[in-house]
Amino acid sequence: MDACISLKERERWGSFRCEIVEDGTGTIRVENCFEARGCGNSKEPVCYFVRGFIEGFFGSVFKRELKVTETSCFAKGDRECIFESRPEQRAAGET
Repeated sequence: MDACISLKERERWGSFRCEIVEDGTGTIRVENCFEARGCGNSKEPVCYFVRGFIEGFFGSVFKRELKVTETSCFAKGDRECIFESRPEQRAAGET
């Protein structure tokens, strides 16, 4: 996980801080996110690519489907982009 974060920081995706536990629940903060920087001002979060990457990457790390939501976004004027992660809830009867 640290190696991937380090790589993405070198690729100028932003500075990542992750607080995530074994079931995939947690918070990922991205300061200076490339996607938000390139978008300009917005009323809604704009970091769809980064959100999808986080969801796929941590889903792979924790071997479960995760739902990641962007709750703060630099493009909206927030200090940083914040993503909340939690295990995906399945409907009754789904496997």
